[in-house]
Amino acid sequence: MVKRHLRSTKIVKKRRVLPSGKVGIIFRKRKTSKPNCPEERIVLNGTAYGRKRDLRNLSKTEKRPTRYYGGVLSHIALKKKIINIIAKVTSN
Repeated sequence: MVKRHLRSTKIVKKRRVLPSGKVGIIFRKRKTSKPNCPEERIVLNGTAYGRKRDLRNLSKTEKRPTRYYGGVLSHIALKKKIINIIAKVTSN
């Protein structure tokens, strides 16, 4: 029987020919999805994605853009947010 933690749906099972010539099953974790903007529902450009062990070796500037709400909001959502803030300040 397969180990309990390998029966999860997060695991990808692939059949491979092992060096001994037998066909075995290799277990791998699934890739993570690309980060999306919560307001515009579009993929965030310039952000790295993957498993934590892959992102660990990247520098901070390689993981996300260095601007306000970088890696959280898209450029469209950020522009709307800035316009709303300016409109509130000028109306008072």
